[in-house]
Amino acid sequence: MSSGKDIEHIIKDVFGNRCEVTLHGDACYIEFLHEGNSACIAIGLIAYPDVIKIQEGCSVMKKFDEVESVLLPVLSKHDINIGFWKSTIFKDFNIGQHEFNKHDLRAVEAIFNEIKSLSYIQGTQFLNLFKKLDQVYEASERMEVKEMVNFISQPLPLRRMVIKKLCEDNGFDDFCNKYIESAKQKARSSQFKGYDLAAQELYNTLRLMSKSQ
Repeated sequence: MSSGKDIEHIIKDVFGNRCEVTLHGDACYIEFLHEGNSACIAIGLIAYPDVIKIQEGCSVMKKFDEVESVLLPVLSKHDINIGFWKSTIFKDFNIGQHEFNKHDLRAVEAIFNEIKSLSYIQGTQFLNLFKKLDQVYEASERMEVKEMVNFISQPLPLRRMVIKKLCEDNGFDDFCNKYIESAKQKARSSQFKGYDLAAQELYNTLRLMSKSQ
């Protein structure tokens, strides 16, 4: 009988020893380095007693440390926790439907070899477009918000604050002040609890960064 650890080891063998594989909740996370920054392929799983179904949707994500090192402490302080693997940008794509018996380790290997081919083709194309943060900034500034929600990870406005600051956006202060006022109006909703305080603290932190540079 196979265990979750057996499956993790097989997936790691398929994707290579430079990858870290974690089964967490209803997903498998395959983490690796891309241009010096952490990247991850997230695959949704539905587990039954003997069978695991792989959801059609898959995500490739990338973390820019210069963004997350500023943002995550503020989110943590204000109990804003979105997602297991904290990324800066992401892209969803389709890998098709798959299903395997969790005790059939050969089937696990065959399916994840197929997924590797699909995810590396589409994932690598996306990651290579955004090797540097200024490329993320330039692309996002050309997007409507409805496009941006499928590109910059949530909480999107707070991440945009950091990205705008680091990329020296002339409209940084105006953007931050408008979002802080908007967050104050939504603060009574449990969905946005703490966002106003987090936004204000993040803005204060980012403003101080300019004084020390």
